[in-house]
Amino acid sequence: MTSEDLVRGVVRIWSEGDTPAIVGTGVMVAPGLVLTCAHVVARAWGEASDFEEGLDRAVRIDLPTKAPGVWRDAVVTHWLPRRPAPGGAYDLAGLRFTPGHDDVGAPLPLVVDDAPWGKTCRVFGFPAGRPDGSYASGVLRDVLANGWTLVKGGPEAREFTRPGFSGGPVVTDAGVVGLLTEGDADVRVREAVMIPVRTILAAWPELHRRLGRSPYPGLAAFTAADAAYFRGRADAADEITSALAAPPHLVVLTGPSGSGKSSLLAAGVVPRLVAPSGVGATPWRPLVWTPGPAPFPAFARALLRAEHPGVDPVRLSVEAARLASDLDSGRV
Repeated sequence: MTSEDLVRGVVRIWSEGDTPAIVGTGVMVAPGLVLTCAHVVARAWGEASDFEEGLDRAVRIDLPTKAPGVWRDAVVTHWLPRRPAPGGAYDLAGLRFTPGHDDVGAPLPLVVDDAPWGKTCRVFGFPAGRPDGSYASGVLRDVLANGWTLVKGGPEAREFTRPGFSGGPVVTDAGVVGLLTEGDADVRVREAVMIPVRTILAAWPELHRRLGRSPYPGLAAFTAADAAYFRGRADAADEITSALAAPPHLVVLTGPSGSGKSSLLAAGVVPRLVAPSGVGATPWRPLVWTPGPAPFPAFARALLRAEHPGVDPVRLSVEAARLASDLDSGRV
């Protein structure tokens, strides 16, 4: 994605009143449809960041590259207030342009990244004093306990803490992988967090349809975000889920290459484990990893990253080597 594509696909969100100011950034994800953080929209209204009653209210936006200063109303059609929820499905707002204003802008591609660790990224937003926008760069880490993803920044990452970046796109070479939501108040830490696209799509399934997404991923495997499109394997998914619920809580799934094992687990079994339907059932925490030629080290690293998100890479390597040795020797 070029920088020109990026700036054409963002909007500025403005406060209300006689002297409006830019309060944050939004991302066009489909014609006439904008995605941003709920706390950004709440700030535009002068409300608390965890404001609940956002649906159907209008917010003022403009398109800085196409029509700067020409304000348009966008109506909130999807609202998940800034209140912690399982899986990180919160602090999200979907905005729809009012009729007659939905033929503008250039939507940006949303990308689900299952292996974000170590990938360079950039963020675009409109912090105070930068009405034409600003960039910050960083490196993606991995998922945190609340379902969001840690972004470790370079020297200029103090920009992450400036309010105008909230709701801005976090972009890799593949496309938009998340929305920046907040940065550490201590600029020396140089860390921020983003809501990953996988979490966004899980929280807003109809966004798939609005994006015109094909229900057939071709040769790629279905993922948990594709659960709404995964059909024909419900009995097998239920059987595996039931087997996992019983001691020893272990199931080995085998089959020829290309027979659909990964799709069955990711789009069939994992959604059932994460959000079990039984009364009193305990949600599972999925951990996806690829064994490769060294399965114990790979598993050790994946497990430690899940249990200790944001851990120092050096410590991760040391602890992973120790755990892998214990696994290989049978001590664990």
